[in-house]
Amino acid sequence: MYHLGAIHHVQYTAKHKMVKNDKRDAKMIASNLANNTYHPVYVPDDEDVPVKEYIRMRKTFQKDFKRNKQALAALLLRSGFHYPGKTPWTLKYIDWIKGLTMPTLMKDVVNEYLGKINDYIDTLERCDCTIEELSHHERYAKRVQALQCLKGISTTLAMTIHIEISDFSRFPTAKTFMSYLGLTPSEHSSGAHVSKGGLTNKATH
Repeated sequence: MYHLGAIHHVQYTAKHKMVKNDKRDAKMIASNLANNTYHPVYVPDDEDVPVKEYIRMRKTFQKDFKRNKQALAALLLRSGFHYPGKTPWTLKYIDWIKGLTMPTLMKDVVNEYLGKINDYIDTLERCDCTIEELSHHERYAKRVQALQCLKGISTTLAMTIHIEISDFSRFPTAKTFMSYLGLTPSEHSSGAHVSKGGLTNKATH
């Protein structure tokens, strides 16, 4: 029988911190197993891993989709075209782009961007349909539904959270979970001087 635990949750003695060797490590591990003072770690199985990779693939496509839209919008601005409407990337916005008058080669560039953007829209829709189907599997349905009780959590986001976190019990408090996500900005303040840091990279990935 194998046990996999998080090393930072294992209880040490002061003596073990001063003298560390294989014999002492073995005794420390045996003591934690006997007293149930270790924290088991969830390891994705052969069924979870492909789902995780599929969701990460979808995330990569989402980033590429956003990058292509930003590139096209920047191209239009550099060319002196300013959308007169308020909301970009609507049907009206796309029709406006298609109706712009510009040199033939520039038009080809714009059409290539639009083609890629449409391809990504179709791809993301297919991915979302597959993720929707996966969310109804017995091993995911209950937890996905629980996450969707929170406002703004879609099926795709709920599946992403569940498949990436899996074992929520490893976070003893909401504060530690938020810290793991990078949603607790740093602060270095003293007296009248207040300096707050931004979100960590974990929160932006």
